[in-house]
Amino acid sequence: MVDISLPFYQEISCSGWSIFGYQNPVLLVNFMLSKPLLEKLEQQGYFRLPVKHVFSRKALVKPIITERTQPESEIVGSLSDVGLVNLRIAADREERGLWNEFISRYHYLGYKQPFGYPLRYFIESERAKLGCMLFSGAAKSIGIRDRWIGWNDGDRLRKLAWVVNNTRFLIFPWVKVKNLASHVLVPCIINSVPNFGNLSF
Repeated sequence: MVDISLPFYQEISCSGWSIFGYQNPVLLVNFMLSKPLLEKLEQQGYFRLPVKHVFSRKALVKPIITERTQPESEIVGSLSDVGLVNLRIAADREERGLWNEFISRYHYLGYKQPFGYPLRYFIESERAKLGCMLFSGAAKSIGIRDRWIGWNDGDRLRKLAWVVNNTRFLIFPWVKVKNLASHVLVPCIINSVPNFGNLSF
């Protein structure tokens, strides 16, 4: 039985599916999907993989709630009353911290560390911040999603990296503007494609 070194194991994990025609732009996804195959081949006696390393997961640090996310005066009316609505990326550490705090405080699911490469948005108008949105990496396998799209297993392996989840969508509880949520969704979807493309992977 051949012993496989750790660097070689990582390399064939990342490139193995490409060899068999499964092109995927995110190496991490390839690694996750091909690892079970390598372990199965090891069980059948083809080679011996490196000893697994046990990594301790860092405990999620819950955002500290401060005065900067205190409820504000009610914003009530129509879309025309709030003026132009913009989507702005929480681009630096300070803004991401503020975004996390808003979600932790007001979203019913709270804050959890996003999967993959997250894209956080503030929903803003000329008057104030109105809410928050989050897009992040797609779940590996969701039966109802895959059936709705029409994917078989091969399709999912090839295309999963091109799917993102709208993981959080929050309109602040003091914002009561009719049709605001649907008004925000369309430009958010359109803007997310080039914004993800500009992220540094």
